[in-house]
Amino acid sequence: MERGEAGRFEAATVGGKPVLAFVLALLPPAPPLVLAGLLQPALKAAVLAVGRPDDVGERIAALPLDEIGSLPGELGRAP
Repeated sequence: MERGEAGRFEAATVGGKPVLAFVLALLPPAPPLVLAGLLQPALKAAVLAVGRPDDVGERIAALPLDEIGSLPGELGRAP
């Protein structure tokens, strides 16, 4: 699939100094992303693996304190 540029650089002056600003291309991209076919199972697996990042704090807060110490990695360490 051929995609165009992701954006462009524009010259501007800020505080009396010349700068270059990167301006992103408009969304949605043209042509639109095609997530059907072979990419659909990969997308579904990625969404399931990541879950909702904002939900992690709620899940940990719901654990009894004696279970928090058994969590893997940094989450299981005592403060």
